[in-house]
Amino acid sequence: MKPYKFLYEWKQTHGAFIRPKLKWYFGPWWKEGNLPVWRRGNTIHFGKYSERKDNYDFAKLETSEWTEEGKKNHPILSKIVKPSYELPRWLSFYFFNSDIVYKTKWSEDDFRYEFPAHITLVIFGFAISITAYIPKSEENDWTCQDDYWESLLTYNYFKGDIKKTNKVMGYWNSPKDGNFRFRFQPRFLTSTVDRDDLIALQAEQLPKIKEEYEKEEAERKANKVYAIYADVSIIGDRNVHDGWYVCTYEKQPLIYKEENDAMNVLKNLHSVEITKDGLKKHIDYKCWIGDKNSSFLNNKMTLYKKAIKNTDINILENIYEY
Repeated sequence: MKPYKFLYEWKQTHGAFIRPKLKWYFGPWWKEGNLPVWRRGNTIHFGKYSERKDNYDFAKLETSEWTEEGKKNHPILSKIVKPSYELPRWLSFYFFNSDIVYKTKWSEDDFRYEFPAHITLVIFGFAISITAYIPKSEENDWTCQDDYWESLLTYNYFKGDIKKTNKVMGYWNSPKDGNFRFRFQPRFLTSTVDRDDLIALQAEQLPKIKEEYEKEEAERKANKVYAIYADVSIIGDRNVHDGWYVCTYEKQPLIYKEENDAMNVLKNLHSVEITKDGLKKHIDYKCWIGDKNSSFLNNKMTLYKKAIKNTDINILENIYEY
């Protein structure tokens, strides 16, 4: 990605993707949610964290020192003044010409869109900003920004290969869901031929997707369990989370195949406070729903065991175990 080039990534598609719409903003910079100052953290406090007298009083500093962040955003002012208090919001001057901000996560072609492309000028705390955005095709199309830009980045990565782009992008929701859709939307493309090719490709994929989903759904149902667990906190000035623990009764994990069995047990378990290892602890009992082979279960007990049938137990101090 070339930094500070408005819509650079879009230009690399050579017109294959529709051009984003432009949105204007004029007003205080702190009300402009797309302004890059938010990405850099709070730029109006200049003391190092350890130098603050009080974590909740950001204005009073033990020493006055401009941070690298402050110097970057106020190159002239930082050479003239040593800050001793919080800089007022109106004393802000910035100019940005930025492309979209994104990252890759699990692989080189796993793109994650973060922030939109924009041009922003801030004078005396007021911003004039142009932001690039993609309009929703329908009310539930709330992910269209992510879908558009991640499809575009993937398309550029694969040098215009529509088939590979569609495969990597995948789809949202179950094929049985009314909100099901492929993430690489045909409407993102400008060419009628490209749109038709993508529509035909996705129509060809759909039967196989439905078949695979039904198979996975059957496996999930077969392995689905309901586990009663203890959410434990240490009581003190602040509650410190102590962990989640699979509950046991007579050394048997409270894990059930049927939801009603788990709920019948859970209704007899009430929040309690106990003392263990010299610490006062607060315990809330909850129900976890998931796969019987999950690491959540395997890490907290030796083996998955057959669920007990007793649904009329009383709470005991030792009902959770480490």
